[in-house]
Amino acid sequence: RIPGVKDAAVVNNLPLSGSTTSIQMQGPDGAPVLNSTRTVSPRYFSAMGIPLIAGRAFSDADQAGTPPVWIVNEYLAHQLFPNRDPIGQPVPSGGNNNPATVVGVVKNSSQTTYDQPVKGEVYIPYRQFIFGTFLSTIVIRTSGDPLSLADTLRKEVWAVDPNQPILKIETMNDVIADSIWRPRLSAWLFSGLGGLALLLTSAG
Repeated sequence: RIPGVKDAAVVNNLPLSGSTTSIQMQGPDGAPVLNSTRTVSPRYFSAMGIPLIAGRAFSDADQAGTPPVWIVNEYLAHQLFPNRDPIGQPVPSGGNNNPATVVGVVKNSSQTTYDQPVKGEVYIPYRQFIFGTFLSTIVIRTSGDPLSLADTLRKEVWAVDPNQPILKIETMNDVIADSIWRPRLSAWLFSGLGGLALLLTSAG
């Protein structure tokens, strides 16, 4: 355990980073619905400070070869299972013969931008979808200045795999600021023509 690190996890699409993937599901009326997905490791919600409000978080037991499980946000839980307890419910996914089961519900949180309304979010355990973590971000919750741990964390990653590229290190405050600036910059271009987490983005 690294001194100063309270929690660590992996996610394929960091919230507010501009990256996202989607999955098509079947809504209550039978119509197809597209929802954002994130592939995460068990401590992700704790590291990101996203409260679990029902059910359980992922565990190391959620691996390839075990029954598929999902965690959804409040919005999607209400959309898919109105007036029902979503925990233990199979996810309506068309012709899938092995549908995932909802094991947890987390609080809604900003995922794309702060100025967009809340949408459905699906979280998948990374051990059940390894391909989804090909380009990943390690999110780390610290007890002090997160950037003070940057060199130590680089060494820890390279101790496991010296060839592992680390594309960048930034705080969540940086990501939030960039997510606010990005649409403003785009609007300016078209019209004219914190820190809770330390993030290590890696590939492979």
